[in-house]
Amino acid sequence: MADLAICSEDVSEDGEYLDVRPGIGLAPFAVDVHASQYGTATRLLHAVRTGRVPEGWAVDEDTMIELSNGRVTVSGLVSAYHVRPDGDVLAVTILTHGDSREMG
Repeated sequence: MADLAICSEDVSEDGEYLDVRPGIGLAPFAVDVHASQYGTATRLLHAVRTGRVPEGWAVDEDTMIELSNGRVTVSGLVSAYHVRPDGDVLAVTILTHGDSREMG
């Protein structure tokens, strides 16, 4: 596979390639931040598409997701984006304040 630009160098945090790192284990999915504001949702899309993570959430500034009892709830001013594979394509669900969805 050829190299592919997936986000602006300005938000790449000095990384040249997609770098998926383990978090602190609070959630069973990947999380990317500043999704709309910095255009980083594409990092998550490519991480899921290439199988580096099984699914994930891209979260905008001033927004949070809460995981409780197998359910994710969105709170805040903007949006959160749930990304998961669906056959040969990606399914993206956009949630806003008060929306929730069952995990799994």
